[in-house]
Amino acid sequence: MTIAGKTGVPPFAPSAVFPWGSDAVGRDIQALVLAGAKQTLTLALLGMLARVAVGTVLGVLAGWWRGGQRMNSQLAGPGWSAARWRCGPLSRSRCLP
Repeated sequence: MTIAGKTGVPPFAPSAVFPWGSDAVGRDIQALVLAGAKQTLTLALLGMLARVAVGTVLGVLAGWWRGGQRMNSQLAGPGWSAARWRCGPLSRSRCLP
């Protein structure tokens, strides 16, 4: 393979043709990394969408099954630990009706 007027065999050092160099077979390292990142990000996106779909279905079923009653403080959201601390079994006040 000829790079910048010089004939050689792989692996090639970083150059204008191979910005990150090449492996022992002569493949561009930058192209391999970008192709792997594309596959990884696609799989992560699909996994996230699956988790959102399952969470939405379970949330709708939980809301429908309880008949619209007020949910337990542990399921209330990000502030559940504070609500549990203030309204827990050792608390003197009763927070939930």
